[in-house]
Amino acid sequence: MRILKYRMYGAGLSNQRMSLDMGVALSVYTQRAFTPYEFKSMEHSGRALRGQIDRYNISDLFEIPVPVLDEAASSIPWSGLSHAEFAPERLGSHVFVDDTFQHDHRVDEFRGRRDLTVTDLNVLHGGECILDLASRRNFCNVTPLFYLKEEARSSIMNAVRRVIPKALYRQVALKIAERIGVFNAYMCGRVIF
Repeated sequence: MRILKYRMYGAGLSNQRMSLDMGVALSVYTQRAFTPYEFKSMEHSGRALRGQIDRYNISDLFEIPVPVLDEAASSIPWSGLSHAEFAPERLGSHVFVDDTFQHDHRVDEFRGRRDLTVTDLNVLHGGECILDLASRRNFCNVTPLFYLKEEARSSIMNAVRRVIPKALYRQVALKIAERIGVFNAYMCGRVIF
């Protein structure tokens, strides 16, 4: 069995959701079982926030459409498996490619002004049983980070679209929305400006 250990980004729910989406996408891309960790540590500017360590586990809130392993509950002898680590400063600074990748003008258009590193994890770490994506900033928008053949890209996007809240949470959200009635929602974050 090939395993993708994935350090979840501990922050607000939206950023955690982006981290979960990216983990699912990379699980499909590398064809590995998804093993998230550190999803309970809320980080902001590199520090854990008081009172946030024991909060919810985001992987309990959402349906995850890929095989998921819990290292602590697994009977797999993890220490005896070949292991590699991929821990860039920011996961979002990479564009993930496959064996069809050719650098041409379309790649330059795709990258635009973004400073992206072209990375094929399946070539770099394909022989390792465990690949640990240990970056501290494992969250980003999935869509622009995969430059792959169409069927592989479609598989990734279909999996990410199936990361949906579990039925219990959808039902609660519906009841809350019904009680609130019609309303306008506005979110403002200081990083947006």
